Amino acid sequence: MKKIITTLFLAMGAFAFGQTQIANAGFENWDNAGSPTEEPTSFNSNKTGTGLASSGPQTCSRATSPHSGSYCVRVETKYFIIATVNGNVTSGVVEAPSSNKSEGFLSATSANGARIPLTGRPDSLVGWYKYTQATGGTGASAEQGKVRVILHTGDYYDPETPYNSNHPNMSANKIGDALYVTPAANQATWKRFSVPFNYVSSSTPAYVMVNITSSNNQLTVAPNMSSTGSIMFVDDLELIYNPVANFNAPATICPGTVATFSDQSTATPTAWNWSFPGATPSSSSSQNPGVTYAAGGTYSVTLTATYPSGTVAVTKTVSVNAAPVVSVNSPTICAGQTATLTATGTSAYSWNTGATTATVAVSPSSTTQYTVTGTDALGCSAKKTATVTISASNLMVNAATICSGGTVSLVVSGANTYTWTSPASNSPTITVSPTTTTNYSVSGTNALGCVHSTTTSVTITSSPTVSINSATICSGNTATLTASGASSYTWTSPVSNSAVIMVSPTSNTTYTVAASAAGCAGTYTATSVVVVNPTPVVSLAAITSTPCAGNAAIALNGTPSGGSYSGAGVASGSFTPASAGSFTVTYTYTNTSGCSASDSKVITVDACTGIEELQSAAVKLYPNPVQDVLHINVNNTELKTVDVYDMAGKKVLSLTSSEAVITIDSHGLTSGIYTVRIQSTNSKAAIARFLKD
Repeated sequence: MKKIITTLFLAMGAFAFGQTQIANAGFENWDNAGSPTEEPTSFNSNKTGTGLASSGPQTCSRATSPHSGSYCVRVETKYFIIATVNGNVTSGVVEAPSSNKSEGFLSATSANGARIPLTGRPDSLVGWYKYTQATGGTGASAEQGKVRVILHTGDYYDPETPYNSNHPNMSANKIGDALYVTPAANQATWKRFSVPFNYVSSSTPAYVMVNITSSNNQLTVAPNMSSTGSIMFVDDLELIYNPVANFNAPATICPGTVATFSDQSTATPTAWNWSFPGATPSSSSSQNPGVTYAAGGTYSVTLTATYPSGTVAVTKTVSVNAAPVVSVNSPTICAGQTATLTATGTSAYSWNTGATTATVAVSPSSTTQYTVTGTDALGCSAKKTATVTISASNLMVNAATICSGGTVSLVVSGANTYTWTSPASNSPTITVSPTTTTNYSVSGTNALGCVHSTTTSVTITSSPTVSINSATICSGNTATLTASGASSYTWTSPVSNSAVIMVSPTSNTTYTVAASAAGCAGTYTATSVVVVNPTPVVSLAAITSTPCAGNAAIALNGTPSGGSYSGAGVASGSFTPASAGSFTVTYTYTNTSGCSASDSKVITVDACTGIEELQSAAVKLYPNPVQDVLHINVNNTELKTVDVYDMAGKKVLSLTSSEAVITIDSHGLTSGIYTVRIQSTNSKAAIARFLKD
């Protein structure tokens, strides 16, 4: 039992941290170490066999000349009385039910507890061996050692022994095996061997059975008493797994449902990279991802497995079933009726009402939606929603307001047939002349046979009183006149059918409107007067001279008197030229009728700095103000120097000329006041000013 527990632990550890390996394959761990019955942990020799096996000599021992580590296993074929015992160590059990050597066999069964777990599918078996052939006995030169590893499920018996009553044929449980037979020659130094696994089944193995013998069969020729049998040293067995990327897809994939793909790659990848064109998500780094396909079809799936040595990829094609098409009717019924809903398109149905039949009967009190899920024979499903509509009333009938003695038509719509109660009528239109406010009821039957009713009212009102607002405006302004009290209007002048008109009379004017009201006989009129008050004529006197910045305040004069002045620099009816520039002054006057008018003037203030004020009557500037070309008439043909200064005293232009009329292009000058200085050769300098607009 100790061996079994240890073997299970070692196998589980190997599986947890890497590809499954044979437990104690380096033969470092031993049971009963140092005794004649010592055996490698997880392995058995004939001493722990059954029947007569344990009575033979021990053929397995621990050797201290390993390929690596501290120990290796040594098996030796030995002579025993009149028979030969093959040197053997196995993860199974050596069975010897009788003294007949042909009846002996190796087994790994649940009964003897020698079924060692191993679920991998290795590609090959490698290991190290040394070999010494028997020194005597017939056939000694043909002796060969053997290492055999069998992967199986369930119970297993080594088939090298003929099947008999002691053990049945269990070859059906074999998944595959790897067999190495040494050359028929001595091998004094450690030599590596490698053999592939041959698989006879695609199933995953459950157990492993290891058999190592110093002779190549159970019926080896015995050495004589004076000679030694063949000796086999084995160390460092290892299962090799070549990286293979592989995965399993679900047997059935339905659109809209999650399909989980299972990684089946060998040799334990360290990372996974999936590509799912046409799916959501289209890629994943999970080992076993789940994706969803929106529609049926054929799709490719690629898995790239990453290993320390590189990457390996595999691409497979998967088929996604077409989504079933579920159809269901959506009826309209009258309130209180029952609707029959019928689903088609699949083989099984499930309603949100709990029903599982293709047809259900429902009686909703209001318009309601019902959902059915249809599932086809492949297990794919789709949903469809049906709406049961309760027929609503679409009856529409006009209401009316009329004068006493008037007549009005009531018109109903929204059904196929109609019934008025009073007056009794089946026409969609009735004409009534009530003397008091009266309600009228009508019912309508639609195409489904549903009956709906509605009521309208004819209100009796007094004759309309038409009125128009009056208005007072200043001459030149516009008044808004609004008529009210009726339903339609006609103005005589200006001609208009609107309730509102805009007028701009120049004197007091009377306006008349004629009005009418629905259901009322006759025409009703109203008048309005628009009073026009005069707008005053206002004037602001101009300042004739150009003031200098810093001069005293200048009195302003506006007519008619009694108005108000505004603008920059204006206070108490005066303008103070505090700084150079152009300033707009406005005078506003309001008469006793409340009508206002205003007048504005621009005052230009000169800086009056940097140039001697020598005015000359002989110099004429025109046009002044100037926009384009300024003409300077100096009335002589002497050579003259002409300099132009801005209000800050900065020279902005200079030229010489002997012309009697000098021209200056003012396009490059900004708006403002400029000073011109003309200096002749034989005359004093003359100064003049101009305004550039």
